[in-house]
Amino acid sequence: MSSTIAPYPGGKHTLAPLLVRFMPKLPRHISGFGGMANEILAMPQREIRIYNEKDNDLCILLSCLAKEETRRKLFCEILKYKYCKENFIELKEKTSSGYNEQVEIWAYAAWVWYTLLVSRDGAREFYSTNAGMELGQNFQQRIMGKKWDLRRLEGIKVLNKDIYDLVEEEIQNPNGKQTLYFLDSPYYGNNANYKYNIVSHFDHEEYCKSLVKLKGDVMVCGYDNNTLYDEILVKEHGFRKIKIGLYAVTMGHHQKGEKCKLEKECIWINY
Repeated sequence: MSSTIAPYPGGKHTLAPLLVRFMPKLPRHISGFGGMANEILAMPQREIRIYNEKDNDLCILLSCLAKEETRRKLFCEILKYKYCKENFIELKEKTSSGYNEQVEIWAYAAWVWYTLLVSRDGAREFYSTNAGMELGQNFQQRIMGKKWDLRRLEGIKVLNKDIYDLVEEEIQNPNGKQTLYFLDSPYYGNNANYKYNIVSHFDHEEYCKSLVKLKGDVMVCGYDNNTLYDEILVKEHGFRKIKIGLYAVTMGHHQKGEKCKLEKECIWINY
């Protein structure tokens, strides 16, 4: 299993290698809700790989990881910081207003990455206490252990678009038929504090009605109890629903030692 960039609410690090088995070998891959790019890290290389994410901080981080020069500087910068609450508070504050060219972009990307790595569940809200890391054990090794795997992000194209804008553009794209659209969207009924969420029944309904217009292969992730997607995608538009298995819920916050709830992960595919 490849390394993940960092923990992240709803991240697919554990599930990605299995999802890749269901992906057709098309030359063009688009990750509509990029997050930590876990499926891109897990899948074989494609001719064109496009990472889309509405959170600009994540786009900055992925843009730096996608180029050898900035990736090297990014690693050098993040290794300057010890695992401690003081650094987390400082860097969380520095990234709270977004990037405004106050520093080199790779330095800002390191701040974003650090707040992901040391926050609870990767949500960048609350510090995650870790006695071993705070004593200086393994934090730098943990980061350096990602260096080889993250080279696989070299050359990806990074977009910072709203999903509806992206879908509208792709509907008109003549290369759409050669594309897999991987859509790990915020799950129906989630209680995660995403910066950009899809919350209401109406929003999810509109989202489903837009993505069925895509001309390429589509994979949508969700939980088995999502009857809305069953109704629109399966019954109305002929998608297949595949039940993957029980996995820990990674959306929302968990206290240290708290037992994670399990839900049955599924995918809806049109191929």
